[in-house]
Amino acid sequence: MDASDIILETKNVVKKFGELRAVDGVSISVERERITLLIGPNGSGKTTLVNVISGYYKPDAGRVYFEGRDITGLPPHEIYRLKLVRSFQIPAPFARMSVLENLLIASRDHPGESFFSHLLRRRWLSYDRRLIDKAYEVLEMLGISDIWMRRAEELSAAQLKLLEIGRALMSDADLIILDEPIAGVNPTSAHEIFSHLTELKNKYNKTLLIIEHRLDIALPYADHVFVLNEGKLIYSGSPAEVTKDERVRAVYIGE
Repeated sequence: MDASDIILETKNVVKKFGELRAVDGVSISVERERITLLIGPNGSGKTTLVNVISGYYKPDAGRVYFEGRDITGLPPHEIYRLKLVRSFQIPAPFARMSVLENLLIASRDHPGESFFSHLLRRRWLSYDRRLIDKAYEVLEMLGISDIWMRRAEELSAAQLKLLEIGRALMSDADLIILDEPIAGVNPTSAHEIFSHLTELKNKYNKTLLIIEHRLDIALPYADHVFVLNEGKLIYSGSPAEVTKDERVRAVYIGE
């Protein structure tokens, strides 16, 4: 693996809460234009590690690098500006607004309150054609262009998940971190969501780091898997091999 292939790297990251080492010397390298899964049992340190990466926690030791730049300890809004986006950094969808309007609001390019007032007055179609074209491209990417006028409150669970992903895409992120993007979604729709994520990677060169528990669905779509347990990295490698690893079977699968 060449250094230019790496978009995100952590080096010996430690995060403690009192005597608990929630993340204990974790080093990972995330390749660009890949789907990478971050898995592990509850309390394994996944969310804490992602909180360190995205700036919500400062590590007690170690460094975080994004696109070769040391971002350790930067606040979340600065990391967001660098185009590393965690999906919940985008405000929750406005229930009574359409899918298209929700995408426009989420764009990092929207011009603030004046733009919001234009949306409320239904004048956005003449306001900024470039943003609207961008939103339609995202709708096409995710296969939801046929529901662009539907209100968010009318969407299914799967459609809401796709809208959340679309709103992250409107930020022009180079790396998107998703937290359980198929939670609460039926298996058929869950596979459809991961199919769209795969298309984002293959066709649009997006990089995705995903925390996920439903491995039966997620593993076939992944390029690389990291497994944490008790704050330590216990596996880094192929999705095809992860369920064969003795340490993973012992702590994650229960054997």
